[in-house]
Amino acid sequence: MVVPAAIWLVGVLLWSARRPSGGKQLPAISIIVAARNEEELIRSCLESLLGQNYPDRLIEILLVDDHSTDRTPQIAEELRTAHPGRLRVLSAPPSPPGFGSKKWALQYAIRQARGEILLFTDADCVVRPEWAATMMTHFGPGVGAVTGAIFPPLRQGLGERLFRLERLMVSLTTASAIGWGHPASAAGGNFAYRREVFEKLGGLAHPELASGDDDLMAQTIARRGWRVDFAKGADSVVTDLRPPDVRRAIAAAARHQSTLRYYPLRWRALFALSIVSGAAVLGCIVAAFLQVSLVFPLIAGLLLRAGLDLAGVNRFCHSLRQTVSPADFALAEVLLPFYLVARPLFLLSPRFAWKGRVHSSAVPLPGETRT
Repeated sequence: MVVPAAIWLVGVLLWSARRPSGGKQLPAISIIVAARNEEELIRSCLESLLGQNYPDRLIEILLVDDHSTDRTPQIAEELRTAHPGRLRVLSAPPSPPGFGSKKWALQYAIRQARGEILLFTDADCVVRPEWAATMMTHFGPGVGAVTGAIFPPLRQGLGERLFRLERLMVSLTTASAIGWGHPASAAGGNFAYRREVFEKLGGLAHPELASGDDDLMAQTIARRGWRVDFAKGADSVVTDLRPPDVRRAIAAAARHQSTLRYYPLRWRALFALSIVSGAAVLGCIVAAFLQVSLVFPLIAGLLLRAGLDLAGVNRFCHSLRQTVSPADFALAEVLLPFYLVARPLFLLSPRFAWKGRVHSSAVPLPGETRT
């Protein structure tokens, strides 16, 4: 019950001890956003990117439209006209066989980009004015990629608070794995890597998958000998504007988990152990009701686990200049284990829907055939 919490804590401590290693000279960068049917939020996203505190001669912003059926491309064109020379609007061609549509759109935009460093965020996200510059401080010698945290805004509803806490824990485990020196994941809405890395890899990792443009890319970059870092500081945090929705959350979880079978064994084992740990927490609560003599040992175990979690959350939040109230932390300790145990069930369906498209949750591995 406490082993996963201890492993995540040690990884966070290792990560937090690192110092950004980038130089003072800013490189030329390209910020790329792939958008599909994002008319509600694309304006906010692009305006935040146009507001970057970064030399104009060193930055370009590319919006690649992934066959939207709403006003997304028209809104982007309006902003392009209002900011001449600062925003480029592209339309992705139809994806060829064996290519996920979003990955094809991203790869198409990357081929048009001119920057030395490629940054990515999502069309439903906004960034702070210093975001790009902060990400660049982590691109020291040997660093091939940098990812960072994505949090929704602070809201008061129970569901919104739980969603933010779950996103915080996802980012924490991402930073922890990077602290251990073996990246497990990355956030596609807060991600950057060198153009040189992209060229040496020959394109995006696992292009056939609907997901994995972030986590599988980070893993592949690390396997090729580059370091991957997780950005620190409040300015590195990206805000996800889309309100939490149960159906969307389930689809997103299924999409993200569809890549787990490609993860290194060490991380699949730890994620499985984390699920077992969550189930153990729920089992302890039930056992305490059924057997009074077990109450105190179970409470001791739960408190130890909570203490490890609290230490990790405090260190992580301190590095990002974020806060979590005691009430919200207690809420997470009690309720998130239920979600952790239920999350794998979202993969029982062979397909999941995302952005109006239906994808398979089990694309064959290389050399594997399916009927």
